Amino acid sequence: MLKTTMPHIVLTRPQAASNRFAEALQAVRPDVSVIISPVLSITYLKNVPLPDAKALVLTSVHGLEGYLRQGGEPTLAYCVGKRTALKARERGFQIVAIEESLAKLEPVLRKIDATGLLHVHGKHVTGNLSNQIIGMQDVVVYDQPAQALTGEAQKALSGERAVVLPLFSPRSAREVARQIEPKAPVFAAFISDAAKMQFADVTLRGGLTAERPDGDAMCNATLTLLEAACALEACK
Repeated sequence: MLKTTMPHIVLTRPQAASNRFAEALQAVRPDVSVIISPVLSITYLKNVPLPDAKALVLTSVHGLEGYLRQGGEPTLAYCVGKRTALKARERGFQIVAIEESLAKLEPVLRKIDATGLLHVHGKHVTGNLSNQIIGMQDVVVYDQPAQALTGEAQKALSGERAVVLPLFSPRSAREVARQIEPKAPVFAAFISDAAKMQFADVTLRGGLTAERPDGDAMCNATLTLLEAACALEACK
């Protein structure tokens, strides 16, 4: 008798981001089995002094929100990601440039006078731009504390059904890898090679790095792996 169970998709982004990603997946595959279990949460800091800035570097929507919560005023903005730029524009910022990753934005910033440029970000960052670009300042406006996977997520990873794991950052990949010893066949989608490196010691049935470091490409990678997991499960 053929199995007809749909593989689980375990989402480990912060809650709001996981909800959006689940909706994107379900728009294509309404039958997906989604388990949301954030391993990082978002905590906005209070009473953070903001340096004077003629323009901001915004690498996430959380940085934008944290800046505004501190009383920051709309100004020019260099953004990583279309969603960050969209939200900044909605809040009155004038968008100067949009790149899909910090690595692609950095050369743009090196071509300008960075005096008065302010990188607004979380406590945990992949790279500190202010240490690399003369004149740039930075400010931390939110934290991303780690948290444990839920019992439901751990149960799925310890079960027999295949699990698809989309991993959206090196830190979240590292945190998930630290917490799991999966018995289920795991298929992992990585937003970057840096995220993939954090899973080097985890046994996978399949892995795929997204073509671009953005939500659309991660959605495509996740759905591709879901098809591979479905083939393993012989689901309808």
